[in-house]
Amino acid sequence: MGLDYLLHFNAVKSGKKMFPRTPREMGRPFVATMRETEVVDLFVENLAMRGTQAVRLLQLQPASFGPWRGFSFDLEFESVGGLPMRGTGTGAIIADELHLLFYAGAREHYFDRHRADVQAILASIAR
Repeated sequence: MGLDYLLHFNAVKSGKKMFPRTPREMGRPFVATMRETEVVDLFVENLAMRGTQAVRLLQLQPASFGPWRGFSFDLEFESVGGLPMRGTGTGAIIADELHLLFYAGAREHYFDRHRADVQAILASIAR
């Protein structure tokens, strides 16, 4: 992944992995009965399997995902190459499927530069 990126998880079904190319023996699948904290833990585990380091959860709170009740979270971490990064995610479990949008960027420059664009994308989500 680069200096900034946007990940979109659309309708991840219960029993399936968030990152589908994860080897079978690695990682846990998403389960529709997970609480928000468990979904964020699962997401962080998946980032770590891809080399992300020193992940720190800054906040987790209720949030809207379009018209649905969901959650948002903020992370700080280091990229595979050791670059300080910041990320923000918003998601919801809708009809037993996970929907999640996660934006991350280099903490020093890119994150703040594009955060408003990501918030505009989130604001456009509708039924």
